[in-house]
This record gives sequence, C-alpha cells and structure tokens, in this order.
Amino acid sequence: MSIKEQEVIGEMFDRIAMTYDKINQILSFGQDSLWRKRLVSALPTTPSLSILDVATGTADVLIAMCRLRANIDQAIGVDISDNMLSVGRKKIAQSNLLDKATLIKASACNLPFTAESFDVVSIAFGIRNIIDVRTALREFARVLKQGGSLLILEFSMPNNRLVRHLYLSYFRNLLPLVGGWLSKDYEAYRYLNTSVESFLSPQSLKEMILSSGFNHVALSSISFGIATIYCARKV
Repeated sequence: MSIKEQEVIGEMFDRIAMTYDKINQILSFGQDSLWRKRLVSALPTTPSLSILDVATGTADVLIAMCRLRANIDQAIGVDISDNMLSVGRKKIAQSNLLDKATLIKASACNLPFTAESFDVVSIAFGIRNIIDVRTALREFARVLKQGGSLLILEFSMPNNRLVRHLYLSYFRNLLPLVGGWLSKDYEAYRYLNTSVESFLSPQSLKEMILSSGFNHVALSSISFGIATIYCARKV
C-alpha cells in the first residue's frame, strides 16, 4: 500500500465520520462495545498509566479506557482523519474527559512523540488500514517505555468452517449493502470487507510483532474467532 493509498483511506474515513459510530453498532449487532471492554480489561493495573491509542477514530476506545479504568493519568489518541477526530473531540468533551484525553492528527508510521513516552499503546480495528504494518509496530515499540504493553484488537478469520462461511457471507454481501446504504458510501464498506479478508492471519501478525521489538505475545480469540486481541510487551 502506497502513501497515496493511505491518503485515500484517510479521505474515506473523513467521508463516513458522521455516521461511523451508529453504523458500527448496527453492523456489529452491538458487539463493538463488548469488544472494546475486552480490550480495556487487558490494560495493566499499575497506577498512573499513560496511554496512546493509535487509529483512534472517534475515540471510542480511548473514552472506554478512561471511563472504566481509574489508573489512567493521560490518554492520547492519534488518527489521520480530521473528521473522525472532530467527532471524537466532541465526544470527549461530552464525557467530561478534557482534563485527561487529547486527540492529535498523526500517522501510525511517524508518531510525534519522544522515545519511551507511554506505558500502553493500543489500536482497535485500525492496524489493517496502515500502509506499513512493520514500520508502525516499530514506532509503537519506540514510543513505549521498557516493559510497556501493546494491545491490538483486529478482525480475523474464524477457524470453524460453519462460522467462517457465515462470517464471509455476511462480510461480502450484507455488510457492504447495509453499510453503503446507511452511509451513502458503498465504496467505504466494500473496502471494509476486502481489508479484513486480505489482512495478515493472527499467527503472521504475531510473528511480525515478535520481530519488531516485542515479546510475550498472547492471542485471545473472541466472538467465535471474528476478532482477535493481541497482548505484547516491549523487550
């Protein structure tokens, strides 16, 4: 994926920003909030955490972390879509989290932070949209403190044949149709399907994480393998 393609993806998210949250709830049958809670439950329990949420979108993960965990002192979200960040900033203000949470426009492959700035780096349903996953993973390792945690939540292909068949049928047919109709942007929701199917397998992503400055990578399959949580620690 080229830099130009990354810009196209950013523009796509700009177009669907205003309807993004509502459509996510509908297309996931309300499971998106449960998936976020599972990711939040993987956060370390140590006090005074500093969090960086990459590809934060409308800041749902960042807000969930701040609401559900009292041990977070600072939470920063980055994204390449101005419109997604605009929606996220409004939600942060409505959640009375302006003293703790901040959103910044930035690329996952070129984070504007000094080395060893964060205790946790998270990314939910965004790593498959990054132009260079390996470079992004190395950036995550760079900005993490020694012993810091990387938490990734991403769609995956179920191993069970029946579940996989139903999942692919839904992703290839119903999801682009419903998402496109609700957002008036069929291209964006066709992209969602193809990006999931063409992304790395959980084992391949795990190996890439291990070769990018992390160890102790644990995989947790959720919702019958529809999504996977990756928990890694910086060497």
